[in-house]
Amino acid sequence: MTAATTTRKRRRTRRAAPSVSHSELSELRRISAQLDDIQLQACAPAVLDGIASQLDQLNKRMDVIDTAAMRRGGIAGALSGGMVTTVVLLIKTRLGI
Repeated sequence: MTAATTTRKRRRTRRAAPSVSHSELSELRRISAQLDDIQLQACAPAVLDGIASQLDQLNKRMDVIDTAAMRRGGIAGALSGGMVTTVVLLIKTRLGI
């Protein structure tokens, strides 16, 4: 066996056989149970329904804002285009082109 093979075997045995005492294992199980309880409380259906309804309201507001912005942008574009055309025509008439 080479030194590299021996090192690989040592690494495998360290990874494969973690040493956890009984008290540590019971403490980990207790923490896991607490986390499960917290997750169940956080995912209450009433809370999720409230969040969903708020998101729906925000979505409707964004649609209204988007429509108003498009309308105002169209109006602004039309006005600026009309003004540019008018100025160009005035310049042409003044210069006699």
